[in-house]
Amino acid sequence: MSISKKRAVIALLAISSLIFTAACGDGGAARPNTGNNQDGSVNAVSEAPAAYRNSCIGCHAADLRGNVGPNSNLQKVGSRLSRDEIADIIANGKPNTRMPAFSKQLSEEEIQELADWLAEMK
Repeated sequence: MSISKKRAVIALLAISSLIFTAACGDGGAARPNTGNNQDGSVNAVSEAPAAYRNSCIGCHAADLRGNVGPNSNLQKVGSRLSRDEIADIIANGKPNTRMPAFSKQLSEEEIQELADWLAEMK
């Protein structure tokens, strides 16, 4: 393989890994679009705790519809899960899904604030 082809492959791999790692838990790199969506619905994130905007929006979106499949939709999570179940999933992740544990990235207060807010989504 020529040097230019090797460089192209390495560049493609680097770009791919950046895109992949930016998908969830972006550490605040993504900033929410507050106000109204194009369809007229209001972005839930305008009232979201800072931890949601900084750690969750990459996978769950500004409108809570989810960016990584139907299981990432949080629009009515409070009607499916209790507040304590939500807090447990935030802290410990959800096995066999793309939901990671955030107990090392978020404080207990941030996790509880997120759980309280999400439990209201019905």
